[in-house]
Amino acid sequence: FFGGVIATVVSSLIYLVALSSHRSDFVFDRRALWQCLHFGSKAQIGSLSQYMSNRIDMLMVAYWAGVGAVAYYAIAVRLAELIWNFSNPIELALSTVFAQRRQTGSLDQYIPRVVKYVGLVVSSLAFGVVLFSTILIPVVLPQYIPSIPLVLILLPGTVAITMFQAVIGILLGNGQPAMASKL
Repeated sequence: FFGGVIATVVSSLIYLVALSSHRSDFVFDRRALWQCLHFGSKAQIGSLSQYMSNRIDMLMVAYWAGVGAVAYYAIAVRLAELIWNFSNPIELALSTVFAQRRQTGSLDQYIPRVVKYVGLVVSSLAFGVVLFSTILIPVVLPQYIPSIPLVLILLPGTVAITMFQAVIGILLGNGQPAMASKL
């Protein structure tokens, strides 16, 4: 996780300074760096706690249901994460859009609309995952058929987390990283 964050920052700086047509606009400013670190640290607290909680579930399943159940659960989680993988790009896109708008007014008009559209798209994708898993798992991986009900249990949560990530993106773009971490 930390390696990915650091690699993203370093590769972005390399692009900006060495390859971008905007490299002449890049001027190192210690004060701006401090502001970015201050803002980013507040946002990363929430991201780090979310990342840590994303993998502790395997240990809990192994403890309460046994090691054999972890295999079924792992298949179900991977299928459900097909939907969850959309949450990070959605968060990034929305935070960028709202940062560029510099929206100072109420977010009451934007958040419900964004959540509705993201929920519609992601629910459609979740329906596709259900069809995919109920058709292909019995054919390709018949020993993992018990994971299908787990997929059905996990998908509503992944749809919800994706909508939650959309709200987080709006809050981050609107300059409210502490509120995003609190949520």
